[in-house]
Amino acid sequence: MSPPQPCEEVQPLVLRVNLGDIVKVHFYNRLNRRLSIHVQGLSYDVETSDGTSTGFNPDSTTNGEIVYTWYADTEGVFLFHDMADARSSEEATNIHGLFGAVIVEPPEYSVFFHDELEILDKDGNPPMDHRTGLPSSTTAISYRSEPMRNRMPLTHDPADSGEDISMSSWVYGDPAPPILRAYVGDPSKIRLIHGGVKETHVFHLHNHQWRLEPENPVSTIIDSITISPQECYSLDILFGAGSKNGVIGDVIFHCHLYPHFHEGMWTLWRIHDRLEDGSGTLPDGTPVPPLQPPCGVLDVEGNPTECPSRLEQANFVEHAAPGALYTETCPCHTMNAGGSCEPCETETEEGETCCGDPSCPDCDLPGDCIELCMTNLLPEFLEENAFQLRTRTDIVGHHVHLVKFDTITSDGAANGWNNIAGARKYETLVERFFADEELRTVFFHDHLFANAHQLHGMFGALIIEEAGATFHDIRNDEELPVREITCITPAALPGMWNPECGESSG
Repeated sequence: MSPPQPCEEVQPLVLRVNLGDIVKVHFYNRLNRRLSIHVQGLSYDVETSDGTSTGFNPDSTTNGEIVYTWYADTEGVFLFHDMADARSSEEATNIHGLFGAVIVEPPEYSVFFHDELEILDKDGNPPMDHRTGLPSSTTAISYRSEPMRNRMPLTHDPADSGEDISMSSWVYGDPAPPILRAYVGDPSKIRLIHGGVKETHVFHLHNHQWRLEPENPVSTIIDSITISPQECYSLDILFGAGSKNGVIGDVIFHCHLYPHFHEGMWTLWRIHDRLEDGSGTLPDGTPVPPLQPPCGVLDVEGNPTECPSRLEQANFVEHAAPGALYTETCPCHTMNAGGSCEPCETETEEGETCCGDPSCPDCDLPGDCIELCMTNLLPEFLEENAFQLRTRTDIVGHHVHLVKFDTITSDGAANGWNNIAGARKYETLVERFFADEELRTVFFHDHLFANAHQLHGMFGALIIEEAGATFHDIRNDEELPVREITCITPAALPGMWNPECGESSG
């Protein structure tokens, strides 16, 4: 017989209860080993509902049936798992997914991170990385994974890793892990659960933020959080699905530890702006067109490399501008703060070649509308050495954390059915961001070749200080001049829009 195939509906068990409920779980064990359910964080009688065989307490594991009673006296998310076998090996139960969660509150999203899956190919061997020829691990979200090895490059060039388009649904279809869905503006909470026992992860959600301390209105705003085994967090998304600027499209979330990202730990939050009644198709009902760059990428002479189709234009927001076509990124009263970056190759003191720091430090006051023009001056290949395979990196993106932007055109990536937001050699990527909060240091990096470029220093920071802040020389404390913030109104580009709350110019 054929080996068993995965069932699309199988996901970690989530029990949803109301605050104050008494929860009775009738647990039936049909395996030939003792099992249990041990919940973390809820109240229960340790002698009858601990799910362990500990000390002089009665054994509350079972090889048959048992009833556990829990008291939902605290709002939040609470992990449960087997404690009859607490080991982390492949002979134990955790690595095979015997965990779940209790959520005390109304329905919302539940996202499980966990340890590497035990994966074998049809011949019973570990999967192999097609570039290195070495065994490849598999990390997952809610029992599902979309590793890069499953999204083979479109060419047979050994230098082509295919990383730049590996998350694009235009090329490979949607990823296997569950895709979250919402309408723009929906109130949203993500219950983040780490069901594993070994690995630490970093959950990162694009375009959206939450407060580190949900009940503290002045707590630090974050879009990434480290989560260790057995931890749970409730992420109360500020302004709901789409965030403050009403983002629509495919918003990626993933583990920001790049080996885990590479091994499949990513999926999408799909945010709609119109009624989906089940009769539509992705993305617009027509056959999937070739992958194309977005309007907003300029060639060497400053002309758009690709102008929008009529269908794309019909869905633009009223004040569309380069880098903000489907979302009103910047309120019309905000002023523009232009910036430019030129990622390029530099020489170290030892004469070795490495990628330079493209940070182009800039300090922007909260409320600034930032139009960033990034010109790609990088070589098209990372050359081979003792630590690096020869890798084609002929396109570069600029992905920034925490600020507001149009995820379809200014994410610096190629996620889901979004455009590929990147610049090839000598092209300029135009992106638009809104700095609406005092965010201090904001991380940015290339998201198209994240695994390759960041190892060579391809990252930097944007500094957003409080309104009225002054800046001083670290050596003599002299105040540095602050540039005058003016609304940037460059000559309109053919087929583009005036960034000053834009009239169409052609």
